[in-house]
Amino acid sequence: MDGVLTTVTVHNTTGRRAGYEVAVSIGDGKDWVASFTFRLDALAPGATKSSTDTVGGPHLGPVPPVPKLYIDRVNYY
Repeated sequence: MDGVLTTVTVHNTTGRRAGYEVAVSIGDGKDWVASFTFRLDALAPGATKSSTDTVGGPHLGPVPPVPKLYIDRVNYY
């Protein structure tokens, strides 16, 4: 496996169209860390949207057997 398949889902609870940035890190609690920022644009009020991507890559070495996911930041605009 070259990375960790990761999905984030956001629900727009505002009364207006909004976009979201969700920054995540995945690691083993020691030295293996991969980061990625998901961008989900133009969600209508009340809408839910998901985005999936592979976080990490072969340049980081083997994926940890039990990776830990951290949500570093959530911004909306």
